[in-house]
Amino acid sequence: MRRALAALDEGNPSTAALLESELLGTLMICPYLRLDCSTLRPTDFSSPHRGAAFAAIMLVKHPELGLVVDQLEATGAPPPPGRTGWGDALSRCMDVAFVEDDAVQEAVKAIKEASLARRNAARLRSHDAA
Repeated sequence: MRRALAALDEGNPSTAALLESELLGTLMICPYLRLDCSTLRPTDFSSPHRGAAFAAIMLVKHPELGLVVDQLEATGAPPPPGRTGWGDALSRCMDVAFVEDDAVQEAVKAIKEASLARRNAARLRSHDAA
């Protein structure tokens, strides 16, 4: 997760998706780290699919892969395009996760900052269009 944070700091916006995926995988592997994510909201994620996965991970008592998939399917959340389903999408998040529990708070902060930047950019675009 630290590599994704460093790449994001260097201005590489494509690593935001990697950071979000690593955080989701980390939260399924080490559920106690969800305590560090209390300020994060599903809308803070750059993808509504990762936001839905985050909401399910936070909602399920024991966020094991199968239980999170069941929660997502029960809510009717559509899986990301290009994946065979939620199991495939979330297992890929677990594959890229390199658990660094001391980096979770930094990841949450970076995701929230990127969300704020996206919202501000959207406001500027809508203001310019008007």
